[in-house]
Amino acid sequence: MNLKKSPEQMRLPGYFGFLQFSGVGSLVLVSAFVYFFPSYFSFVGNPQVFFRLMICVLIFHTIMNILQALTGKKIMFSFVRYGWMVFFCILVYISGGIMSPLMFMLIIPLLVSTVDLKAKDTMWAGIVVMSYLVLLFVIDPIPKDHLVISKHLFTIFIFSIISYYVYNLVKETLAERYEKEEARREASKLVELDQVKSDFITVVSHRLRTPLTGAVWAMTALSEEKTTNSKELVEGGLRNTKDAIAILNELIKTVELNTANLELRKIDCNLKNILENVLHEKRELIRDKKTIIESANFHPIKISADPNLLTVALSGVIDNAIRYSKGGAVSIMAEEKQGKAEVVVKDTGVGISTEDLPYVFERLYRGQNAMRIDPNKNGVGLYLSKLIIGLHNGTISLQSEKDKGTVVTITLPLS
Repeated sequence: MNLKKSPEQMRLPGYFGFLQFSGVGSLVLVSAFVYFFPSYFSFVGNPQVFFRLMICVLIFHTIMNILQALTGKKIMFSFVRYGWMVFFCILVYISGGIMSPLMFMLIIPLLVSTVDLKAKDTMWAGIVVMSYLVLLFVIDPIPKDHLVISKHLFTIFIFSIISYYVYNLVKETLAERYEKEEARREASKLVELDQVKSDFITVVSHRLRTPLTGAVWAMTALSEEKTTNSKELVEGGLRNTKDAIAILNELIKTVELNTANLELRKIDCNLKNILENVLHEKRELIRDKKTIIESANFHPIKISADPNLLTVALSGVIDNAIRYSKGGAVSIMAEEKQGKAEVVVKDTGVGISTEDLPYVFERLYRGQNAMRIDPNKNGVGLYLSKLIIGLHNGTISLQSEKDKGTVVTITLPLS
């Protein structure tokens, strides 16, 4: 997994920091000018009222910035936007109402929402501005002759047209961006599919070659009767053929379980029975690897699961623990913990290197230690386990060190 941030991601917090600092700095600067040079701000109506208004906005802006830094919630930016909208509405009112020379400033909240590409905020900004213009016409006490009325109606009309086109511009931009992201996702899926096909061909051509070559050699030797030890040849050929079939079965499982239409057939079942069945299936592998099962006494735990699929998932984890702990020990514990069923599989095997650890749940991936011990496996066991457990709304995590063993922890919801 690549945790390195792109230059754009690294610059983004700096941009937000600059905007916050510049917003507060601008308020401080303007407030100072209004306080020391009120005669230059007579166009705002009452400079003292305007100064108090600026101080209120400065306090509000600072509080929102602090809360955003403490909580990390982006909603604080929306509060700041609506706060500025209230500020502009009050500013227009105190600077002349419907005759205010600052009427144009009501377009600023709309433009800010447009820059942020927030269709909902843009729509509400337009509605609020239009409603305020209508309300301002009603509550403004100045005499309204036909010239004032026509001027204000024209202002409302212009603002409504701007709001409508700005809102549609944001919607179209968002739709276009969504289409591009969807196209990018589809392209990514095609690349992944092509990689899966390539990996599948690699597995079939390389990992099936060894067992099938052994089987062909055994059958050829028997047919030519070049040896009298026919039983050993038949057993070897049978073993290699079984290995090839097992590899094919696991590859087919990978394809079947990776389909979007996969549905779980959940029933109430006992996790203890599933684990015991898995261990029973692995008895030949346990004998072959001379692995000691230190702990496998399970308490009954009721879960809601698809027993067939869950057997595949647990089998993949337990198979790895036994297979790569030749002459070592494996412990399997299952218990109810914090309202969930928890299965912990711990082994004393070869472990996984730091380089391989981030990729252990990827399809067809195999670590260096695993390749060295058993080159004929195909690397789908843990991939299937993670996929199936995820479908059960469970979790699977893995901790390991090279030559120091592995611990796999699985959690599943109780029934």
